[in-house]
Amino acid sequence: MKNNFGETRRGAVRLGFLALLGGLLVWLGEARLLAIGVGDRVQAIAAVNVRATPAGTFMITRRIGDQGTVLEGPVVATLNGNVLNWLKINFDGAGTNRNPGWVAEIGLASIGVQPGNPLNAAPGTQTSPGLLLASNTVTLTWLGVPEASFYDLGVFDTVTGAAVTNTFVYLAGYATNDSMVTNWSFTVTLTPGREYRWNVAACNPAGSSAYTPVLFFRSPAPAQLAVTPASPATQPAAGGVFGLAVSNTGGGTMTYAASVTSDSPWLTITSGGAGTNAGTINLALAANTGGPQRSGTILVTAPGVAGSPITVTVVQAADITAPTITTAPRSTAVIVGATATFNVVANGTSPAYQWRREGTNLVGQTSSTLTIGNVALSAAGAYSVVVSNAAGVVTSAPVLLTVASSIIQPPAVQTRAEIQSSGFVLDVALEVGRTFRVQASSDLQTWSDVTSFVSTAQAVRFVDDAAKPLSRRFYRIVSP
Repeated sequence: MKNNFGETRRGAVRLGFLALLGGLLVWLGEARLLAIGVGDRVQAIAAVNVRATPAGTFMITRRIGDQGTVLEGPVVATLNGNVLNWLKINFDGAGTNRNPGWVAEIGLASIGVQPGNPLNAAPGTQTSPGLLLASNTVTLTWLGVPEASFYDLGVFDTVTGAAVTNTFVYLAGYATNDSMVTNWSFTVTLTPGREYRWNVAACNPAGSSAYTPVLFFRSPAPAQLAVTPASPATQPAAGGVFGLAVSNTGGGTMTYAASVTSDSPWLTITSGGAGTNAGTINLALAANTGGPQRSGTILVTAPGVAGSPITVTVVQAADITAPTITTAPRSTAVIVGATATFNVVANGTSPAYQWRREGTNLVGQTSSTLTIGNVALSAAGAYSVVVSNAAGVVTSAPVLLTVASSIIQPPAVQTRAEIQSSGFVLDVALEVGRTFRVQASSDLQTWSDVTSFVSTAQAVRFVDDAAKPLSRRFYRIVSP
């Protein structure tokens, strides 16, 4: 027998043949012939199939074993119409002449008349790929017909054609009249993320009906656990609350639970620690008072789900004070080969230092003091320092390092310096053709250029009228 897809499916099983004896239509089984009438008693001791046309009542005594031990009492059935009514009896015998699993089927037969076409009700649609199911376990349902003694059910993978199930469906136990059952069902476990089709045919010893129209359905894709953000930003030392979003990025149903797995009493789950498919895990962080940076872990699990478990690390910042510069570096001047030193004083929690020249970091210069030994002319320039910690960053104003090629030797001619009405007057002998700078200071620490020039004569006079109101001022001449 072929189904709607042209596949060969097993049909109704025919056992023995028909005979008309004394006006009683009986079925000749494989093992023996039993002719029964109204009120007759039958002792079934082997696998037989008996059919009787008259309506009435008969009694079957099941005896199993070589000594005829009664294992079950009489079973009474009433044949009540010209439709197929079955009473199915399991033989569970253990004797040497018995086979486990033998069944005697006794009822009223409409021989030669095929059953009607059962209607399949759910699930699925007649268009592929069909309905998307809520889970990977599905119960197929259809409406039976009174002429049927069992049903031929097929469920196939639409893509591969492989049979998920291709079976005969009876009522469990074989101890109920199948033809009296209207609503039929059969439960199948499916592979996630596949497309399926199914249909069914009604069967009895006389034959099988046509298969019902095909219905298509899909099993949901496997569930997939996701948690965002996977790497949360560092949380403030002051504490607070934030959330982790849980979602099922696959199909089907996913249940999840979250817990704090680290020894972190400062980190707690306040709500959303368990749920189905999606939700928010709400976390609370206590203040990190005076402590270093710390971290804790959240474990999210979804049993049997892809991507599970997921561990999320929560980091809380240290409780620190941002740095400030209380004493800034000062400009300085040295001659070639000398040592230049810059200092900075800063407060804040564990400040770090990085000295720079002309805005570029100086490798290895990470203390509060910058010392430059054996200074070369090329070391001259603007210097600054960056002071930082996890709470902030501050940069000093640039200061100058001035490097002179040598100390100017006093010339052989007389040098004279005095205060006159015009200001400070300096007469000095200098090397002709060389560049000089005159610098002034009020404390011999900080120097600033007053003028620069190229000497054109050996004797040079310098006048600083800004010195008139000052009680003290120092001068020096450097080159370049």
